[in-house]
Amino acid sequence: MKAFLTRWAVNVIAIWVVFQFVPGVTPVATSLDVVIVNGLILGLVNLIVRPLLRLVTFPLIIATLGLGTLLINTCMFLLVGWIGSYLGYGFSVDGFVAAFVAALVVSIVSVPTNLVFRLAFR
Repeated sequence: MKAFLTRWAVNVIAIWVVFQFVPGVTPVATSLDVVIVNGLILGLVNLIVRPLLRLVTFPLIIATLGLGTLLINTCMFLLVGWIGSYLGYGFSVDGFVAAFVAALVVSIVSVPTNLVFRLAFR
């Protein structure tokens, strides 16, 4: 449970950074609950859907020397936006490039943030 809460906090921070700095990704509202709900959705999607996608796309990941993972992250980000919009807490993405940049930013922000949380709550 502690690990999931840590990942949720990391996802919330990463999504907030995306909403602030990535053009083409627009939340439905500027309230904090949109960021928190999307962080939860991202955590659940990464927990449930991502392992299945990685299994299916394993040959692509191997053939591209790991760069296929960015494609998976882009799909995950688009899925989170779609689920969030369905629930009323989503965001709009202006295209594949914006989703790709957002997924890249989420990945870049998640690594050091996750490290800080692990060191702080060890």
